[in-house]
Amino acid sequence: MSTSNKPLQILHIMSGFGGGISSFIMNKAKEMPRFNVQFDILTFDECNDEFTSAIEQTGGHIYSMSNPKKYGWETFQQEVKFAMQSEAYEIVHCHIQGYRMMPFYRLAKKYTDAKFYVHAHYIKEGGMHHFVKTQQKMNQKINTYASTKPIGCGREAIQAIFGKGTTGKILPNSIDETLYNWSNQEAQAISQKIKADYNIQPGDLVIGHIGRLNIIKNHQKTLHVLAELKRLNAAFKCLIIGSGPLEEELKNKVAELDLEDNVIFTGRVAPIVSILPVLDIAILPSLSEGLPTTVVETQAAGIPILMADTITTEVDFGMGLVEALSLDEENDIWAKALLSLSQKTIPKQQERLAILEKVGYTNTAAGEIYVDFFTKELGIPGGARQ
Repeated sequence: MSTSNKPLQILHIMSGFGGGISSFIMNKAKEMPRFNVQFDILTFDECNDEFTSAIEQTGGHIYSMSNPKKYGWETFQQEVKFAMQSEAYEIVHCHIQGYRMMPFYRLAKKYTDAKFYVHAHYIKEGGMHHFVKTQQKMNQKINTYASTKPIGCGREAIQAIFGKGTTGKILPNSIDETLYNWSNQEAQAISQKIKADYNIQPGDLVIGHIGRLNIIKNHQKTLHVLAELKRLNAAFKCLIIGSGPLEEELKNKVAELDLEDNVIFTGRVAPIVSILPVLDIAILPSLSEGLPTTVVETQAAGIPILMADTITTEVDFGMGLVEALSLDEENDIWAKALLSLSQKTIPKQQERLAILEKVGYTNTAAGEIYVDFFTKELGIPGGARQ
């Protein structure tokens, strides 16, 4: 192991804050001080205090950049150049893919000596449109050209971003396992407070849809499934947990479907674990995902989740808490599946956390996987500098 006191310096590039990518970075950052690894961030968005604190604990900084469409290429380039020249980075870890990634790749090659990696987070839905399929193939070639090696959150995400048949290094979307180690009394206290806050009645089935309010998360499907639950005379409340551009549209849909007494918009909740104990079941009918952290979180919390079969089965860790249905299935089939799945026997807490540790989805395990990969790539024996 190297005895140098200089940290391994990694610059993460992400377009916006909020969602799976920022969660991935923050959860890894929490583990980096024990490996002497520094994370810096280059992003268009402001970041919340929890994220900022995690980055600062590594000795890192958050650098802002302006949208080149609004403020011009010259301003954008100077801001990116400033960030890239602030440290002698050994890794540039880019969470933007395809043609949108290329300006960062070219500037990294010009202003750093770092190895550049493109991270696959999503499974893009291409459909049958010839132009979309052609664009996907072009982006796959661009990603393969730019990335030192293919990396991503899962096997299917890597193949979607780099091309069919591609193998690469999986860097898991982990969770902070210490946050899920609650007692039954603590979980009940949290649940009771949230039920009181939202006027949830005893006997209500509490459903959660966690995710940014955008098209990909397919909240419209959830609302139509809820309408079927109401038709079946089920007593339920559904928490729509997240924020985003479709909030007003979704609230109008709730009113149209006469679900105003059943649906609660909570806004963004951070950390998400603070609301999980109230949920009896979760639903995730996404049109497209990579390997969603939400499904890792719900299994850790012992919450069954009904998800679309568009989501990779890699995220099912064999606890009996995950079920997948086709988006083409009728809404009443989804509704009945929710009711059935909510009766599942839940594995004990320590059993769940032990499974997550074994498969590498706790922060402790995933931090080691992350550092081990990059230090070997850089030829640093025995792990990161200490």
